[in-house]
Amino acid sequence: MRIITVPNQNRSGLEQQFDGLDLQDKSQPSSVPIMYVPPHLRNRPYNSRAVEPASCLIDEFRCNDGRCIYYTQYCDGIPHCSDGSDEEETCLEKKNRIDNSRDRPAPIIRAVGRNREVIEGGHTNLRCVLPRSSEQYTVKWSRNRSPLPHDSQIRGDVLSLRNLRLKDTGRYLCKVHSPYGSTYDYIDLRVLPSCLIDEFRCNDGRCIYYTQYCDGIPHCSDGSDEEETCLEKKNRIGL
Repeated sequence: MRIITVPNQNRSGLEQQFDGLDLQDKSQPSSVPIMYVPPHLRNRPYNSRAVEPASCLIDEFRCNDGRCIYYTQYCDGIPHCSDGSDEEETCLEKKNRIDNSRDRPAPIIRAVGRNREVIEGGHTNLRCVLPRSSEQYTVKWSRNRSPLPHDSQIRGDVLSLRNLRLKDTGRYLCKVHSPYGSTYDYIDLRVLPSCLIDEFRCNDGRCIYYTQYCDGIPHCSDGSDEEETCLEKKNRIGL
């Protein structure tokens, strides 16, 4: 295998790597593909790859010269980095520290209150929290099978919902991604219809006429209009 530099008006030189071919030899078949090798990749070891900063994969180690090698090649007694940085004196200590950190569990995210009820037109804040040791990760919010309401804002680990409508009822998901895995939790939000001024709201969210409140006949499915203290409350309201 030989490397030939071909002059170019726009570059100082361009390396062409090929097997037994001479560009000046017109007898060689023109259909044989030629692979162009950029100057910054010349003399690159076969078992590493040159990349831009911070673009090594999660299962790779970055050499001091910027190349990436497989993590399994790090500190294995054989230099794979051209500068030998994968076999430095302290590599075993560093490898043990990295291995221990990779054994960490994924951060657990927790919803603050799994069930929330809000009157139509109202506002609420949904919140999920992370352990103090995982606060550097970002909480992602979504809604099960639907997009987030138009009038919603995410501030850190809080999803702020305003001017809620009945159709905003649903399950809201909070999720966190980390190198150690992903976890999620949820909050079920129920938007209740707003009752009229002459209506009573049952504990289940339904509205009944105030004349039906505490009349001895349950009209709410949960019986909250006929609770033991309903007569006292009715007298206080003045019905």
